This record gives sequence, structure tokens and C-alpha cells, in this order.
Amino acid sequence: MEETVSGVVGLEEVYGLKFKEFVSLDAGGPLTMTALTSGQVQAGDIFSTDPGIAENDLVSLEDDKSLFAAENILPIVRTDKVDDTITTTLNDVSAALTTEDLIEMNGRAGSGEALADIAKDWLTDAGLLK
Repeated sequence: MEETVSGVVGLEEVYGLKFKEFVSLDAGGPLTMTALTSGQVQAGDIFSTDPGIAENDLVSLEDDKSLFAAENILPIVRTDKVDDTITTTLNDVSAALTTEDLIEMNGRAGSGEALADIAKDWLTDAGLLK
């Protein structure tokens, strides 16, 4: 079985990049963003839905060799709790939700806005809340 590489090793093997130094930070969180924006690091692994990318004029690099796996939102429900209403609702939300929506909602959440208000606004705007 072929071993899959990722992270710094993958960047070196798949893309041929060589790094002077590697700094272990948080998983795409505020430490990584601060290190990027302050110039402590020149590259970092952060979530594509982080509003800090646009706010800080950072450049998202395309992973055209699929080194990093996509981390899509996936609802998980116990089989004995699923019914047609739940299935239809989750499918409707999944069809309407975009990366841009998530960036905007994450920005609002990061500024302290109530999650229930953010969700209600999005559901209303998406035409999913009557």
C-alpha cells in the first residue's frame, strides 16, 4: 500500500518546496493568523473559510496536486433519528451553503455575534426559513 504524505513532507515531496524552518502552531487558528500577518512565517495552513484571508490581504494558494484533503462540512445523524424532513432539510442546506457564506458567518461569529442570529439570518436569506 502506498503511503500518503502531507504537511511539510508532502510540500517538499509533491511540490519540491524547501523550507528554512518549520514552526508548529495551532491548527489554522489565531496563532497561525498572527504569525502570518506579523511576518513571523511566510506560509501557513489555515481554513479557506477564515475571514482573515481577505481582511489581511493574504493569498490562498491552489493545491492543484491535491496534497491536502478537502474538509467539507458533513452532517452526521443517528440512523434511528433520520426522517424525510431531516433529510430534505439537510440536503437543502448543503445545496445552498457556499464557502463565501461560511466566510461571512465566521466573520460575524468572530466579532461576537450570537450564533443563533447568524444562522437565522443565513437561513432566511437562503430562502430556507419561512
